[in-house]
Amino acid sequence: MKRKKPKPLVAPPMRSMKRARKVTSAFHELTRQIEGAKEAGDRGTAKQAEAELEALGGRASYQEASVLTTSRHRTCKWVFSLLTKYGLRPGKGVPPLPVLEVGAVNGQLMSIPWLRHLQQGGHLFVMVPLRCLTHSPYTTWESFQRALELVGFQVKATKTSPKVAFLCAQAVEVPEPGPQLTAALAEFAHPPKVITPGAKNTNDFAICYG
Repeated sequence: MKRKKPKPLVAPPMRSMKRARKVTSAFHELTRQIEGAKEAGDRGTAKQAEAELEALGGRASYQEASVLTTSRHRTCKWVFSLLTKYGLRPGKGVPPLPVLEVGAVNGQLMSIPWLRHLQQGGHLFVMVPLRCLTHSPYTTWESFQRALELVGFQVKATKTSPKVAFLCAQAVEVPEPGPQLTAALAEFAHPPKVITPGAKNTNDFAICYG
């Protein structure tokens, strides 16, 4: 009798880009449902969404999917091209550039020898899902750029791919605290204000200054 192949104890590594995108979208949708249900005191809906999230593989599955999707679309290439364009890439014998990477799912930027952690000033590179700026009732390209300008950044370059929005800004000045700045920042107070209502705007991305 032919022996059966033993069943693995853990799920195989994620290799399908289609599945990775499905897991990523489902994770964000379920976490939004959980947060909304908890705020509303709906424990039943929260428990059901938590069970679906667990069946999906939880945060570990989401992180695995994120690693796969970013491995195919290396945003660091865009960062490097702009650093070179702006004459910021250090030459031989020059100290590495200060850099701080936030929210990364891989260490591509941190493996580059001519970069080190950011202190103050310099350039800000932002990569977010495109839907955050096109399908959110709270945020648009224009409002996102205004949010950066209010805290002292000047947008220098933008780019989009089918799934990702890219933005480069430079810290040009520190805003003077006072009534004028406080009034301007009120536009981005919590809870966020709806600026683009519509059934298609289901992404909850928002910028809030507290």
